[in-house]
Amino acid sequence: MNPRIHLYWQCSRPIDVVATILLPIIMSSLPLTQATAQPLSYTLMSYNVENLFDIVDDPTTEDEDFLPEGANLWSHKRYRRKLERIAQVVSRAGGLSWPAFVGLVEVENGDTLSDLLRLTPLRKAGYVYSITQSADPRGIDVALLYRKELFEPTDFREYPIYFDGFPNKTTRNLLQVSGLFRGKYLLNLLVCHFPSRREGVRQSEGFRRSVARKLREICDSLHHAQQGQGHFVIMGDFNGSPEEPATRSDLGAQLSMPREGLEQSSDTLRLYNAFARLPSLEAPAGSYCFRGVWEQLDQIIISESLLQSKAQLRYHHGSARNYCPSYLGHEPRQGGHLVPWRTYAGPHYQGGYSDHFPVLIELLVEE
Repeated sequence: MNPRIHLYWQCSRPIDVVATILLPIIMSSLPLTQATAQPLSYTLMSYNVENLFDIVDDPTTEDEDFLPEGANLWSHKRYRRKLERIAQVVSRAGGLSWPAFVGLVEVENGDTLSDLLRLTPLRKAGYVYSITQSADPRGIDVALLYRKELFEPTDFREYPIYFDGFPNKTTRNLLQVSGLFRGKYLLNLLVCHFPSRREGVRQSEGFRRSVARKLREICDSLHHAQQGQGHFVIMGDFNGSPEEPATRSDLGAQLSMPREGLEQSSDTLRLYNAFARLPSLEAPAGSYCFRGVWEQLDQIIISESLLQSKAQLRYHHGSARNYCPSYLGHEPRQGGHLVPWRTYAGPHYQGGYSDHFPVLIELLVEE
C-alpha cells in the first residue's frame, strides 16, 4: 500500500484527530476546583475472636482450660496460630488499607494484644490498644485497636456492671474510648459483650437489658457533656438479635435507617442499628450459627449524626456486612452456607479462626 494513502486512511476522521490533540490541552487548563474528589473510606470492624487466651496461668480467673496441661491442651503452637489467624482476618478485612478501628471480644488480657501486635504482621499497621479489666469469672474482656496516626484518644473509661438482686453476678465491663478522628471529628467508640444466654434466653434477658440501660446512660451522659458535638459507634457481641428488647428498647437502637441521608440530626441522641434487616442474598443470615440456626449477635450501632448527607464524616450507606470469605468457614454436614470455622468445638481442637464472623461498616470522610 502507498504509505501516503495508508496515512490518509488512518486519519480520515479529522475531527477525531483534532480532538485527540486538543482535548488534553483543554482539560489541563480547566480549574482544579472542577475536579470531584472522592471521599476517603475507613473500615470499622467488630470481631468476637473466641477465647483469645495466652498460655500463662492467672490465679485470679478460671483460665485453667487454656493452659498446656488444661482440658484444651492449649499450647504455645496453638496460641501462636490463633494470633496469626486473627491478624490475617484484620489485615484482609480492610481491603487495601488496615481497618481504622477493630473492636475485639473475648480477649484475656493486654499481654495477648501485645503479642498480637508484636508477633504478627499487625506490627506494621501502627495499632494501639485499649482493654478492660473485668470481673468476669473466666477473665475475658473487650478491647479496641485503633491506628494511632488516625485517632488521638482523649478519654478512656471502663464501666463495671452491677445487677440488682444478684450481688454475685458478674459480666464484662463496657469500654469507652473517645477522641479525635483525623484530628477534627469527635468520635466516641464503645465496645461491649452482653451476658450470654447459657441459662436460657428468657432467664438471662434481664441481665442483657441491664447492660443495655447502662450503655444508654453512658451515651446520653457523653452526648450531654459534649453538647451534641460527638459521634457514636457502638460495637460488639450483644448475645441477641437487633430486634430483642435489650438493644431495640433499652439501648434505643432503631431498626430502620433513613434510605437517604438526613439534612440534620436532632438534639436528642438517636441510635441506629446498621445490622438490622440486612439483605441476606448470597450471605449468611447472621454472624453466628448454632445447630443450624443463624443469628446476628454481632452488631455495630451508629448515631444519627453519622447519617447526615452533607456531613464531612458520615456512614457509608449499605456498607454494613458480615465478613465471611471462604477461608473463614467450612461447609456444614447438612449443607447450606459456610459456617464459621471455630478454634474449638467443645474440647476438640479444630484449628480454625473463631465461632463468629466479623462484622464491618465503612465511614466516609469528605474534606
